[in-house]
Amino acid sequence: MRTLINDQWSFAKLSAGSTLKDAEKAAFMPVDLPHDWLIREEKDLYETADVWYRRTIELPEDHEPVVMLRFDGVYMDCDVLLNGEILCTHPYGYTAFDVPLGGKLKSGINEVMVHIRHQSPNSRWYSGSGIYRDVYLVTLPENHLIPDGISVKENYTEELGWSLQIKAETAGEPQSFECVLQDMRGESVGRTAGTSAEGFIRALIPIKEGRPWSPEDPYLYTLTIRYGKQTEVKKIGLRSVFA
Repeated sequence: MRTLINDQWSFAKLSAGSTLKDAEKAAFMPVDLPHDWLIREEKDLYETADVWYRRTIELPEDHEPVVMLRFDGVYMDCDVLLNGEILCTHPYGYTAFDVPLGGKLKSGINEVMVHIRHQSPNSRWYSGSGIYRDVYLVTLPENHLIPDGISVKENYTEELGWSLQIKAETAGEPQSFECVLQDMRGESVGRTAGTSAEGFIRALIPIKEGRPWSPEDPYLYTLTIRYGKQTEVKKIGLRSVFA
């Protein structure tokens, strides 16, 4: 399950080179994400500074065993801390990243902090700085599909028509799976099932009378993958080989 946690954050700006002890003494102000602190300094849009974000999270006693934070964008170099311990250091500012919390969570309330180091110059254009995209709390069963681990490839031949080649990365013990493809009316046009092996789902769905996607006819199919306790849904367009 993915839960958006853009609310209830707080923020503090400190001098470059600040430490956790400095942040613990700082005055924080409430903010919601996405947040760009640099745009507020209109007379110094290339300021060098450290900023800190803080939020508490609390999970129910019966939460799923795999827990992680997904950051869609933090600019630029940052550390992610849980209860004062650095769990992840992420350089650069334009890639999403996950922070596994397994084995580090304590019962009850936990504190997440994000320490961002913004040093100028770092870009030929205005970069902004802060947690500038969404943050999610992700909980998964022990046996699960790896986030962002699903790939789908469309194939076409004149003899067989269209088919979908599905590959999905998995974690934990092998599990049974089912892949179902539906058209825009919600009717099933293909289905396959099996068991994962060697850390992957591999499946092929033939599509009778497949309808290719085009700008003039943006037709989308719905692919549903059921794996153990998980269900993932993706929209699929068949790219026309004749375009």
